[in-house]
Amino acid sequence: MEKTEVIKTTIGRLRGYLDNGLAVFKGIPYAQPPVGNLRFRDTVEKEPWEGIFEAVEFSPIAPQTLLPDHPLVSHPQSEDCLTLNIWTPGCDAEKRPVMIWIHGGAFINGGTPFPRHNG
Repeated sequence: MEKTEVIKTTIGRLRGYLDNGLAVFKGIPYAQPPVGNLRFRDTVEKEPWEGIFEAVEFSPIAPQTLLPDHPLVSHPQSEDCLTLNIWTPGCDAEKRPVMIWIHGGAFINGGTPFPRHNG
């Protein structure tokens, strides 16, 4: 897997990988986990991290009950699931259009690593 250059963000540095001409960054945390006194509240920005975040794997999905034949049944689950995934044609400072995709699932099941949602 060919890695991207290191990207600097407001909360830390990260590195993704190249796939079919795109730079891919997966599982980037954007907020603190919604647990304890943060449950059912506005999100709180993620604390900056040290080092380089390797953004090469999907993050855990929100806790849910999945049928045995569901594609995500073996994917890790965690309440620390406030993350985003980015596919971009370049890592430079050029501004580009943005599309935001919120996965379906009727508030019952699903998550970003669903095979049909991969980029």
